[in-house]
Amino acid sequence: MDASLPSLTPSYEDLSDVTITLQLEYQWGPNQYIYSLPAGGLEEAKHGGALDAARAELEEEAGLEARDWVQLGGSEGVAELKWGRNKFFPFLALSCSRHSSSSAVLDEEEEGVIHSRRGVSISQAVSIAMAGRMHLPSFYTLMMAVEEIRKRKREGTWRP
Repeated sequence: MDASLPSLTPSYEDLSDVTITLQLEYQWGPNQYIYSLPAGGLEEAKHGGALDAARAELEEEAGLEARDWVQLGGSEGVAELKWGRNKFFPFLALSCSRHSSSSAVLDEEEEGVIHSRRGVSISQAVSIAMAGRMHLPSFYTLMMAVEEIRKRKREGTWRP
């Protein structure tokens, strides 16, 4: 029995007009800097829901605001690990611009450990992830966002 898997080299040429913002953040567990998409925790006392948390984190960590939001992965969230109860709620933030009233305002524990990289191409982000340098929930969100953008381009509803 041949158990080999086919080789896959994905192409992102159809997304050459799309750029994203990545965060290079120090991760305490592996004791290294790892890339991720802007993200943060959902705090019931602070946020009205998952979308409110996503908006707040995009502003706080990247100093950005989005005109449109698309929830990816369903409203119940996505299990982060098989042995934990944590879930994450991936969103695609569209038509981002610098936030009108502030630049990124990091929490005290985040200061000096999060660095934004704007204008990253999809192919660059995938290369970072494939090299093991991206947080898994961010890689999952990136792949879901790629498919959503491609769907919108096929349907003629894509507006960067």
